[in-house]
Amino acid sequence: MSAGAPVRCSGSDAAVLESIAAFFDETVAPSLRSGKTVLVAAHNNVLRSLMTHLDEVDQRSPEGQIEVPKAVPIVYRLNR
Repeated sequence: MSAGAPVRCSGSDAAVLESIAAFFDETVAPSLRSGKTVLVAAHNNVLRSLMTHLDEVDQRSPEGQIEVPKAVPIVYRLNR
């Protein structure tokens, strides 16, 4: 995650979610809206937090207990 402020990758799940959500909304989303393709590579916990943010689910709910597979690409196609 090279653009913008550093993303907090440690601490509570809530802290990681807050940090990655802000990074996505402020840095990644504008690039996507401008038509760019963005690759996100991160630690498992960060990816899980990003996925709960994109899927709009509570991390504490059963739907928020996402298992992130290792070495398997996950593609999100977002509406502008």
